[in-house]
Amino acid sequence: MRLWFAKAPSTLTRSDRVVIPAPGRINGFVGFLKTRMEAGQFRAIIDRKFALAEIADAYRYVETGQKVGIVVIDVAATTP
Repeated sequence: MRLWFAKAPSTLTRSDRVVIPAPGRINGFVGFLKTRMEAGQFRAIIDRKFALAEIADAYRYVETGQKVGIVVIDVAATTP
């Protein structure tokens, strides 16, 4: 099993690293997706986009179980 590291503040570990275990077969799966995307046989479906300031709304939406695609959090968006 590989471990993926992301840099983010964490109150649980009191460090700026978050460790996410990834299955050992992930490289094969990524290659599978890459091949399908390049062939035009796969495309991601974006359900909704939320600005970072609306992340609580995004979470609530995901919790409803109604999402049918990816919920995108736009960290560069500005809200009026």
